[in-house]
Amino acid sequence: MRIACIWLHRLLNQAQCAPPAESAERLRAERLERLAHACWRFTPKIALAPPDSFFLDVSGSLGLFGGESRLIGEILAEFERQGEPARVCLADTPGAAWAGTRAASEPVTLLSPGSVLEPMNAWPVEALRLDPEDCGLLRELGLDTIGALGGIPPESLQARFGAGTALRLKQAAGQAPEPLDYLPPPRKFKARMDFESPVVLRQAIAAAVAELAVRLCDQLAAAGMGSRRFELRLHRSDGKCVTHGLRTARLIQPSPQLAELLDEKLQGSAPGRERGVGYDAVSLVARDTEDVTAEQADWLSGASAGNLKGDFARLVDRLCSRLGAEAVRIPTPEASYLPERRWRFVPALDRRETENRFETPGKAMRAPLLLLERAEPVEASAAAGGGPPAGIRWRRERLSLRRAQGPRRVLPEWWRSEERGGREYWLVEDEQGRSLCLYRKQPPGDESPRWYVQALAA
Repeated sequence: MRIACIWLHRLLNQAQCAPPAESAERLRAERLERLAHACWRFTPKIALAPPDSFFLDVSGSLGLFGGESRLIGEILAEFERQGEPARVCLADTPGAAWAGTRAASEPVTLLSPGSVLEPMNAWPVEALRLDPEDCGLLRELGLDTIGALGGIPPESLQARFGAGTALRLKQAAGQAPEPLDYLPPPRKFKARMDFESPVVLRQAIAAAVAELAVRLCDQLAAAGMGSRRFELRLHRSDGKCVTHGLRTARLIQPSPQLAELLDEKLQGSAPGRERGVGYDAVSLVARDTEDVTAEQADWLSGASAGNLKGDFARLVDRLCSRLGAEAVRIPTPEASYLPERRWRFVPALDRRETENRFETPGKAMRAPLLLLERAEPVEASAAAGGGPPAGIRWRRERLSLRRAQGPRRVLPEWWRSEERGGREYWLVEDEQGRSLCLYRKQPPGDESPRWYVQALAA
């Protein structure tokens, strides 16, 4: 028996910024389960070890991946693609694998089969998953390593330190069973159509793909599921398989949307170009399925909020299908109060819903309509009582200001740059009704404050 323990050592720190506490715990659990599901291709036996670990029983998978080292390399590559650093230990028991991820000096540890406790002798007793009180008692008595604890007879160990300590040591050594609660295997959503004879015409293949889209979406709808990733496979008569991947911006369940996007994929591939080669079968698979929740309608307009989002999502899907996923980018909010850092453009299909906690409802200033590439310095008249200037000179033009809203003070982000001194933002309006977003910056030393135009306001 070979067990791999995966420790996502940064998972807890990443989720702590999501208030309140119960939301952070829920997000951690969802993230852990989602990452565990990404390992189904390595083994069907996966057991969670909350809050930041899980086990993989890879006893029957080693030969499929060319040995232990290659399998662990594939697992680490998967988590690198997921953007989640991990530590891995492969051992004979779950207890030894869990201990190796915490106590070993290297991020990857391979314990030889049958090695029992010998490689763990120098590891601290905390690696046995003992209670902090028990670990403190053991250290007070000088038993600070697993090797020191293993030198005590089992009967004496249980009598002096309790059954829990003796059990954890036996489980790590493989002398006591430790059953794992494996996750149920994911349900597969797949539709396939076989042809009586090889098909070459694109119209016939497109009709078959449209029929498969209906079958697959019926399966998803019956299970209350949706998917953002699909795989279309064209099985050629010469034994080869042509695969087309499809990603979407929203969970797809209705078949017309899916059939429309798949048809564009077929137009780009143009099946049947090679003379004498046809297709014996076509299959369609839904990957990374998720539960579909009902969306509440907008009681003011009478339209569904999901429909409004759906129209935009369909536009994104069409553009990504024609131009490529990397060519379509949309803004996503960032954790910053500075206008130039509040948004970042990311690929549309990689965007995730985030909560913008940097605005206070009812107290936020109007958002800039056009953010300048760089803040432009202006000559400002003296401000009365520390307020906004009465007029500015910007782009060789003198502007008289009649209205102002503010101030909004923003402290510098010292962890990102060496900028010192805060900013004081004002929304001003000139005599012609044009609105500008100004800020006053206090330079170091005794120099006078400087004014900048950063954006045109709405």
